[in-house]
Amino acid sequence: MVTGKARQATQILVVQCQYRGCNIPTEFSDVSHINPWVDGGATDQVNSMSRCGTHDRGKHQNHCEADATNTAASTPSQPTAPSSNR
Repeated sequence: MVTGKARQATQILVVQCQYRGCNIPTEFSDVSHINPWVDGGATDQVNSMSRCGTHDRGKHQNHCEADATNTAASTPSQPTAPSSNR
C-alpha cells in the first residue's frame, strides 16, 4: 500500500478507481503499487494506482490485473467547468 505524500499525490491526480468501468471515488479507494514494492517497485505516483476495495482485493487475488497505462501519472484528473443552464 502506498502511504504519505505519494498517496496524497495519487489521490489528487486520480478522481476514481482505476479499474475500467468502476467509478468509485478515490477518497474511498486504496492506493497501491503497480509493480510491488517487495519486487523493487518505487513508491511514487508513477508506480501507484487507485483501486476501490473490491478491485484492490481482486488485484491481490489475481482477479483484476493492473493496467499500467491507467496510472496516476498518466491519467490526471481534469477540472470540469461549471455548466451554465441559461
